[in-house]
Amino acid sequence: MELSTNDVLKVISAVVAGFTAIVQLTKKFCENREQLFVRRKLERYGYLIKCCDKSSTESDFVKQLRRDENLKIATGINTNYDTYQFIMTVYALGVFTMAQIRSMHSYICVDNDKIRITFGFVDFIGAAWSLLMVFVISMYYLIAIKYSFNISSLTDFGLLVGATAIYLLLVVLVGEPFRTAMFYHKFKKILTKKGILPLKAND
Repeated sequence: MELSTNDVLKVISAVVAGFTAIVQLTKKFCENREQLFVRRKLERYGYLIKCCDKSSTESDFVKQLRRDENLKIATGINTNYDTYQFIMTVYALGVFTMAQIRSMHSYICVDNDKIRITFGFVDFIGAAWSLLMVFVISMYYLIAIKYSFNISSLTDFGLLVGATAIYLLLVVLVGEPFRTAMFYHKFKKILTKKGILPLKAND
């Protein structure tokens, strides 16, 4: 069966529209579920605070828990208060988004006033392997579309669309460690330049 240009465009539009709709619905469902869970948890803290004496140790403890929960909700990061303070300092620079900071938080170590951002040997190997796998997958994809598909055939065109979607998904997933490594060096360089990190911070 021969495909016209209009047919090809219609199929592509339908695939894009369907994928977008699924993503939006999933995102909306997750947001509503998270909002309900968060609201209940904060209400529970508020109730516990009311049940405690204002000047009691228990009241201070629950307030600290609520404070940390608020910061966890705001940042999407589960860590200690010292690290939250560092994250707030970094965010206040206006250079990084919270999503970017969140991608770096596992490399951040705050011990009292000492701040280290480390990218270990295992992380380096993971980034190198990630880049290699992206290259290999890309080569397989290019070879496949060159020798295996004929877009004049409806079946082959459908397979090509599916193969392309799988290829892009694999590149995004497999390439994550390499993208993280590239951003890590940018992140650390900017923080060092801003004076937040010492010039000889550990890698």
